Amino acid sequence: MATVFGKNEGLIEVVADKRYGEILGVHMIGTAASEMVGQAVLAIQMEATLEELDMTPFPHPTLSESLAEAARDALGNPIYLP
Repeated sequence: MATVFGKNEGLIEVVADKRYGEILGVHMIGTAASEMVGQAVLAIQMEATLEELDMTPFPHPTLSESLAEAARDALGNPIYLP
C-alpha cells in the first residue's frame, strides 16, 4: 500500500522475547506510524506473541498489515518482503 501512496520508505521492527516470542516493543518510522502505533501497544499490553500477531487478520491492502509482516519476518516467514 505504501507503494500506491508513493511512500515506499519506512521501517517496522518488532522486538520479541527469544524463548517465548512475546512482543516486548515495536519501533516504527514512516507514513502513518502514528496511526499504527496503537495496534502495537495493544499487542504489547495483551502480551501477544509473534505467532499471534502473524495470525491476526489485517485489512489488505493497508499500511497497518506491515505490523503483521514484521512479525512474520521475525519468525522467518515473510509474505511480502523479498
